[in-house]
Amino acid sequence: MSICNRKENLKKIYFHHKSRVINSYYDVVSQLTHTFQVSDASYDRVYKNKKVISFPILVRETTEEWLDTSSIHEPLHLYDNLLELPCVSTLEEVIPFIREQEIIECEYGFFDRVRVLPNIVTYRVYNEDDSISSLTIVTKNGAFNVREYDWYFKKIIKEIEKRLFSSDTLFYELFDITEYIEPIKLNMGIEQDKFPFQLTDSENSCFYYIYHGHYDAKSLASKLSLSHRSVERIIASLIEKLGCVNKYDLVVAISKRHDYIRKLIQRSTSSYIRLR
Repeated sequence: MSICNRKENLKKIYFHHKSRVINSYYDVVSQLTHTFQVSDASYDRVYKNKKVISFPILVRETTEEWLDTSSIHEPLHLYDNLLELPCVSTLEEVIPFIREQEIIECEYGFFDRVRVLPNIVTYRVYNEDDSISSLTIVTKNGAFNVREYDWYFKKIIKEIEKRLFSSDTLFYELFDITEYIEPIKLNMGIEQDKFPFQLTDSENSCFYYIYHGHYDAKSLASKLSLSHRSVERIIASLIEKLGCVNKYDLVVAISKRHDYIRKLIQRSTSSYIRLR
């Protein structure tokens, strides 16, 4: 399929369902526009097997600009690239790495056009199946700190996924753009995160599941195939190593360690195999 045909097919999909999306997600869009003066918003989910779901919640500047170019190289839809980026990033932070690649001029033109828009910010969630969900917004509100709204963006993404991946509809499959794009690897050379603690494999596994909402010792024991007493010992060790005062404090601390979760996912295909 030629580049032009790929983009034309995507245009038909996006704009044919535009009104349905706006009606179905009106409340979500209203929250974003009211809170952050958002003019464009899209949800993406990238899987380890390279599958990409790209769902335009509010189609305006960036999506329309991209659809109007012949660009098919998608660095921000490549799983390995996303693991190198922090939980929150702006387009300005990523463009220098994109420019180092041998990408055709029309794609440079796309990035040059969208970079003059107000802040383009992406918030990522690392899911228990190791897929990565992203919410990208174009906002006129340049003063807010996205990290301070961690709970809010998680809530928005969860609400989108609850509707989009509903068991009684396969609507999301219309937005599977895997065959329409060619993800490219960026050589970011970003310095690896350094952590003030070192965990054993068992502690890493427990950390991973607590991050994904498995707080109860019984649930953790089932996930880890360990005894209740063994899990309690691991939790006590985590409390000490992460400098927490109790289990509640530990859960809160782990829920914010998106950087460490990225590290664990990166290791999941090698020595760190107890997650599955």
